[in-house]
Amino acid sequence: MSKALLHGASANLLARVSGLAASFLNIFLLGRLLNIEDFGLWAWLFAIYSLITSQDFGYISAMRVRIGRHIQTEKSQQQRLLYTAALLMTIFVLVVVIFGIFGYSFIFGNSTEEERLRNLAIFCSSATILGTVSAQALLAHLHTAIVGLIETLRSIIQIIIYALAYFFNWSLTSLVFCFFITCLIYIPLVTKLYLSTTRWQFSEIYFTAKNHWAQLKSIGLTLCKEGWILWVVQIGMTMLIGSDVYLSGFFLEPQDVAKVNIISRFQLLGVGLLAAALTPVIAGFVVQVESVDKRLATKKINAAYLIFLGVGFLYSAVFFSWGQSLSMLWGHIEIDYPIVFVLSGLLLFLTLSTTLMQIFLQFPMVSVRLGPWLISIIVLKIFLSGWLTALYGYIGIFMASIVAVSIFLILSHSLILKQGIYERLHTAP
Repeated sequence: MSKALLHGASANLLARVSGLAASFLNIFLLGRLLNIEDFGLWAWLFAIYSLITSQDFGYISAMRVRIGRHIQTEKSQQQRLLYTAALLMTIFVLVVVIFGIFGYSFIFGNSTEEERLRNLAIFCSSATILGTVSAQALLAHLHTAIVGLIETLRSIIQIIIYALAYFFNWSLTSLVFCFFITCLIYIPLVTKLYLSTTRWQFSEIYFTAKNHWAQLKSIGLTLCKEGWILWVVQIGMTMLIGSDVYLSGFFLEPQDVAKVNIISRFQLLGVGLLAAALTPVIAGFVVQVESVDKRLATKKINAAYLIFLGVGFLYSAVFFSWGQSLSMLWGHIEIDYPIVFVLSGLLLFLTLSTTLMQIFLQFPMVSVRLGPWLISIIVLKIFLSGWLTALYGYIGIFMASIVAVSIFLILSHSLILKQGIYERLHTAP
């Protein structure tokens, strides 16, 4: 293994470990600091942050791909144009968000403390996408170690904020303000690092925007055309398997949002650990699609389903017995219906299986076919979340997710393995 690959792998491992530590302390410290209503509101605001910062609107991914192509030909001017176009598009998105926030506040009058905290979370989270442009550009230049270290630093800052809040007994308002304001440090940090690695000056970016406006508009339209389906899949998959806490904030009281949050954290911990272990296997499978016929691929996928089913069953059994005690131990949150852990175990099985099928979405012929269906499934999930929570409380959130993820899994499995898509991938040049 080369030194660059070793550094990149080490930095990414460090980022993953620090991220897990931050996630653990988020619950452990803040669950003890805040009452259950405030913790539920915090969980919802953090879910907004996670949802927004996981997005790159497709055009940023398209920029990364195009910069990667031009690295081979050393077209520095073309790389600068691509980077500038993506940066300007993100500034436009941020301006739209700001006007949306002010417009909402103007139309509906005086806002509550909760609404002001939500607006702060939306603005700061959206602003960090300016840093995402530079981070994706760094990845295009294969500076994975730098990006891994930046993510590690973000997690360390989060841990520091949680610790300060706990030991100095901060209020929810102080916690939210300090957390989201410090998030903005990410923007100048990663931007400066990218400009340093490319030996560009910020003035060059400014003059590129000023002197090549027509060309930048053309590049921006091209990035949108190439990236829209990527974003549909990106936001769709995020809403499908990672939006339970976010949606619960619209349909449940804060104390129930807190319960959904800790149950989802238990579940996502299992998804994250197993997905990380399977990443090398999955990556190798994708690379070898053209050499693995459908019969063998189906056999491997079915074997993975059985493994995931066993994991989900084990999770259900363990947490049905000890989930309430573990919830109290971790976050001082009482789960009054242990049956929810059985539903969470079923959802864990479905989520892991969906993660396996998700690897095919990187192929355009798959994402174009599944994208419109994915949007319909998300709309159905939102409707079911509202309806089922009205009937069954916070358990309804998990019931809605089970239905939505099941539909997607059946649909994607049928489309890829039953309707000829895999054969086309297998024979594609």
